[in-house]
Amino acid sequence: MILVLTLIVLLVSKLINPIKKLQRVSKKISEGDVEAEIFIPGKNELSLLAENLNRMKNSLKDKIKELDIYKKYIDDIINSMPSMLIGVDGDFKIVQWNRKAVEVTGISPEEAVGKELPVLFPAASEFMGSIEKAVSMEQVEFLEYFPLQLDSRNLFLNILVYPLVIEGESGAVVIIDDVTKQYRMREELSHVRKMDAVGQLAGGVAHDFNNMLGGILGSAELLARRINKESKEREYLDMIVLSAERAADITGKLLAFSRKGKVYSRVIDVIRVIRDTAVLLEHGNNKNITIELNMDCDEAYVVGDSGQIQSAFMNIGINAVHSMKNGGKISFSAGRMYLDKFFCSSSPFKITPGEYIKIEISDRGEGIPPENIGHIFEPFFTTKEIGEGTGLGLSAVYGTVVDHHGAITVYSEVGSGTSFHIYLPLSAKPDTVSVASEPAPVSGSGLVLVVDDEKLLRTTARDILEELGYDVILAEDGILGLEKFRQSDKKIDLVLLDMIMPGMSGKEVFYKLKKIDPDVKVVLSSGFTRENDINEMIKEGLSGFIRKPYTMSLLSRTLSKVLEKGEDYYE
Repeated sequence: MILVLTLIVLLVSKLINPIKKLQRVSKKISEGDVEAEIFIPGKNELSLLAENLNRMKNSLKDKIKELDIYKKYIDDIINSMPSMLIGVDGDFKIVQWNRKAVEVTGISPEEAVGKELPVLFPAASEFMGSIEKAVSMEQVEFLEYFPLQLDSRNLFLNILVYPLVIEGESGAVVIIDDVTKQYRMREELSHVRKMDAVGQLAGGVAHDFNNMLGGILGSAELLARRINKESKEREYLDMIVLSAERAADITGKLLAFSRKGKVYSRVIDVIRVIRDTAVLLEHGNNKNITIELNMDCDEAYVVGDSGQIQSAFMNIGINAVHSMKNGGKISFSAGRMYLDKFFCSSSPFKITPGEYIKIEISDRGEGIPPENIGHIFEPFFTTKEIGEGTGLGLSAVYGTVVDHHGAITVYSEVGSGTSFHIYLPLSAKPDTVSVASEPAPVSGSGLVLVVDDEKLLRTTARDILEELGYDVILAEDGILGLEKFRQSDKKIDLVLLDMIMPGMSGKEVFYKLKKIDPDVKVVLSSGFTRENDINEMIKEGLSGFIRKPYTMSLLSRTLSKVLEKGEDYYE
């Protein structure tokens, strides 16, 4: 029996030990240890079972490698996305946090995964409602140009939220794109379109306004010729004339500032541009802002576009106004100086040694923080609230200065103010500018056809011309003007033609007049006209152009040059 029992124990142990090995290895494999191996000698059922278990384990190991490769491939795709990609489960805990999310937030995936999204990333609370809909209602939501403040940055985001099923449980995927630059560009395009519409509106308003000023100015001048210069009434008339001229001057400056399109480079007096800018700033801002001018020279000529240069000065001036919410002073200073080779070579701008005009525009406003001073000329950079600025004003100033072969620097202290210094090369050959007072009106003779839709200006023009010695025919629109030109018994020596009229524009009338009589002399008059139109008409034989509202002296000299001297005259 002892021998039998011993044999039984040996047989059981030989059978049980391999089974225990199988049990231990299968447990390790079930726990994920695919490196575990088992060997049972012999050719029996247990050894065959061990071989099958090893083959199954190796197959599982290969599949895990394949899954790891596939998972790495998917992770690489997710992490290569230019968008933030965030996955959350039904409890809004983060299960996916890609590399872009790390870049934007500074939070690593190890810190993020498992945390509740609104706790880890408080900015997400702004659009949690969309995430909740995706989790509970399986509803896809797209938030376009969603405004969000992140780390003091005002951003605009496109946010796509859609449902995600994770192991049978609902969740959501959030894809976030920073589209701030596109939003700024869209806003700027919209702003440009609005400005174009405003420009057209300004043209119409300027036309009507200048017509009224023309009537006031002309009537006052006619009355002045009939009243004694020493009388009190003459003093009042002179005040009316002066006020009308100042109003016309302001309108002209405003139109020059808003002009867009082709850049016209010519020799201009930059000191005059500064003075015109100061006038616009004085009329366009609150009275608690004062403008100070400190000019070391009466005139300084540069080659450039006066509209662009004035726009640059205005942009800096407007920024200065915004920096002084409680009022203050803006100073414009200008003086000649020589920039030597050392200065030019050390400047980041492409400037050459020579005579320059240095313009300083300074304010006593809030100042620019040091961390922003290096970015102020960058497109779309702005520290203003959303809707208050596009960040394009100073970048346009920079572009204008570069286009005019100049340089610009800025110095600012927080709480003390900001100073911009602009250097523009002086022109060696300035235009001759007359500073004499307006000469006396010149009398003349001949038959003049006045075509103007504004009765007040039409009547005033007739009275002025008759006072000067001309015979006059009036026409209230272009169609009637053409008819009177054809049917006149006497030869019409000159046509004084309004540009903007209902029905048929002055441009159309001009070309029709030229078909009737190629030698007809036409002087165009308008308060708002595109320069391209004028240039086209000059090529076709336009004799002159005067801007409304015109004075008796200007009108008389224009007609005298065209009719008596045979010269063209363009104001």
